[in-house]
Amino acid sequence: MRFFFVAMLFIIWYNTAMTTAEEMFIKGNVKDAFEIFLSLAQQGDGRAMYFLALYYALGLGDIDYPDDVIAGKLLKKGSKAGDILAKLNTAFAFEPESHAFIDIVNETFDKVKDLADSGDIFAQNEMADLYMNGWGTKKDVDRGLSILKSCSEKGLWLSSYRLAQYYDSLGTQEGQNESMRWLYKAADQGCQKAEAVIKVMELLSD
Repeated sequence: MRFFFVAMLFIIWYNTAMTTAEEMFIKGNVKDAFEIFLSLAQQGDGRAMYFLALYYALGLGDIDYPDDVIAGKLLKKGSKAGDILAKLNTAFAFEPESHAFIDIVNETFDKVKDLADSGDIFAQNEMADLYMNGWGTKKDVDRGLSILKSCSEKGLWLSSYRLAQYYDSLGTQEGQNESMRWLYKAADQGCQKAEAVIKVMELLSD
């Protein structure tokens, strides 16, 4: 009976901690969220390792520079712990045309989609990239952009920043204008990386 009570307390603590950390992350409070994700990862949680990998892959919070090596190790560990988003992202250690990449994406696509369909905004953000690139499914850029915009409207700066990257990649003036619009939105949502890019762009426009 005592073991059951302790286990229930742990589950309540875990759910509360993860929900709090994810809400912090969405709102751009990535530094405080990091400490919670780290604590959860130290308990062996795969989803927390997925988030820590994002920090190192993107250079978020106190991580000054992106480190793909550490990010990759965290994703592998998160995948072994059973997290499907971590497993999906282990594919990026390989070239998109490689059998290894294709096998991982094909293996995880339906599970990530199920998670996205259940309302998981981070899974939705991942699905957008899969559709936009035609990984594991037929390429559908419009569908991917629609998903990113939906996530952005729900407050996820990560999706706003991804939209800015996409429009910047078009190499047109119209694309540049749209990219800046999404950068400003990402910055308003708490994305420090977007703020830094905006400052540089403003400096270059003088």
